[in-house]
Amino acid sequence: MNNQISSEEALNVISYIHFIVGLVFTYKNLYALFADKTSRMSFENDTVYRFMNRPAVKWEMLPSLLAAEIIPEIEKLTDDKRRNALIIDDTPYYRNRSKKAALLSWCKDHSENRYYKGFTLLNMGWSDGVTFVPVDFQLAASGNDRNLLERSHIKEDHRTIATRRRKAARTEKPALVLQMLQRAKGTPAQTQ
Repeated sequence: MNNQISSEEALNVISYIHFIVGLVFTYKNLYALFADKTSRMSFENDTVYRFMNRPAVKWEMLPSLLAAEIIPEIEKLTDDKRRNALIIDDTPYYRNRSKKAALLSWCKDHSENRYYKGFTLLNMGWSDGVTFVPVDFQLAASGNDRNLLERSHIKEDHRTIATRRRKAARTEKPALVLQMLQRAKGTPAQTQ
């Protein structure tokens, strides 16, 4: 896993990811959990925040790496006749109260047939008809300059991951979906 994480950090990274994923089951947010004095963690809250804000970490790879481990285990438990599928969904990510978020756009919510300020979250997941496993995601902004409310605040350096993310966010959704499907080729998420 070459995600710009050094080998001596690997054990801590696993514990951080385990903690962040497990946070969902505590019904608390990160701030509330660290504010609770009865909770005992082996690290401080600023350590987790610094870890999550590292721009060099390829967070887009995390769901696909987890899916690569989970999908074969699920397939062992299911019948070979069951059909698998990749499901792609575009979910509105509302940011109506934001003013200065980078690449903030007017986007169309097709389920409510109205426009909103925010982004579109493209999700791709593997399913066997019963189980859904997230495989890939992409946050998309409007590619149309007229719908773009706020440009990037950072000078573009085309060597960085952050610039590549901003460029990908302005790409049209069909092209993003094709890229996501291309990344799923050769992985356990690939279907027949």
